[in-house]
Amino acid sequence: MTEHELTAKAALRALDRPPEGGAQGRLGLVAARAGTGKTALLVQLGLDALLRGLPVLHVAVGETLAHVKRWYDGVYRDLAVSLSAAEARAVWERLEPRRLLMAFRAEAFTAERLVDRMRLLEAQGVFAPRVLAVDGLALEPELRDAAETLGRLAAERGLDVWLAARTPDENGDVDREAAATVGLCALAVALEPRGDGVALRWLRAPSGAVPRLRLDPGTLLVRPAERAT
Repeated sequence: MTEHELTAKAALRALDRPPEGGAQGRLGLVAARAGTGKTALLVQLGLDALLRGLPVLHVAVGETLAHVKRWYDGVYRDLAVSLSAAEARAVWERLEPRRLLMAFRAEAFTAERLVDRMRLLEAQGVFAPRVLAVDGLALEPELRDAAETLGRLAAERGLDVWLAARTPDENGDVDREAAATVGLCALAVALEPRGDGVALRWLRAPSGAVPRLRLDPGTLLVRPAERAT
């Protein structure tokens, strides 16, 4: 099975419909309370881009590189379950060089600092991403400023930028706390735990038919939502 075959069958295709040639230069937001699957979804977006041949920079705010690597290993294992061990290993060996992981302490992170580091990596010829995923942010007023900075970067560089942000407390109002940032985004989803997994509810939907999606309760992979009867 090729990378194209592996990604083409994914329900994630409905969330992130890339044009021919790769990334589009847009900003996306995944908003939720803590522990509802933000990292799992962001890792799937990263893996999907890798499978399409795009270099991915995944930034973890307030987590270690080992933590993010474990997520990639686990999600890829579930995604590639239909492959033999040898096929899965061969595909991953082609994907891994396209991925760079970066970590910031929560108190040290700013969007400007991230942009400066990215420009340095590009100037040195180390890494030039086409997709940027930033995990571990908070749905606080400062998020809008970070989104504005990274949205400009997306437009200037033709990057797809995905932000994952949590409510400040476990009972936070996702819609209210995300509202100021959603207006800057091309796509935005909220994650809501339900009986059949975690529902992806659109805060800003793509054009055309709007798919109903969920995170599988066992694997946290994106699946089509079961329609009510």
